[in-house]
Amino acid sequence: GPEVAEALSTAAKGAYEAVGNPVEGTILTVVRRAAEGAVAAGDAPLVDVLESALAAGREALAQTPDLLPVLAAAGVVDAGGTGLLLLLDAALTRIDGRPMPEVQEAPEPAVVGAESLVPHGGADHDHGGSSLADLRYEVMYLLEAPDETIPAFKEVWAGIGDSIVVVGGEGLFNCHIHTD
Repeated sequence: GPEVAEALSTAAKGAYEAVGNPVEGTILTVVRRAAEGAVAAGDAPLVDVLESALAAGREALAQTPDLLPVLAAAGVVDAGGTGLLLLLDAALTRIDGRPMPEVQEAPEPAVVGAESLVPHGGADHDHGGSSLADLRYEVMYLLEAPDETIPAFKEVWAGIGDSIVVVGGEGLFNCHIHTD
């Protein structure tokens, strides 16, 4: 149990560090709160730690529309956070033999126009008032570079785009950016 709690905490920390401008109300919030729930279980057995993580994650997921206006406008919760909780449910199914939760019919989401999307970078990185939907290209690639050059690389990227993710290490990084 404590090893899983530590793994979730490490994953949450790494996820926040990988994203150039972390946004609350996304899977980041859900994984952080799930990790906090797991850690709160202390030295409990694995099943109890996973249940605590799942309960905290569910609470966080329910709050995602309150944290991210585009989710509230669409009448949905964060999809990535939902997927993370499905993973925790699957772990409990495998470890404890319990059935997977029943699929619940989701309400039909409202149609959300691109103009209602909020910029992910906030006031410091609003790129002249453009939103994520206004950025033309989603660019993803693998980068071979010395680890010590990555912080400066992220700084430069923050000036040319949004939704920035750079993950990896030992000279190989997976890079993602929305940019013009």
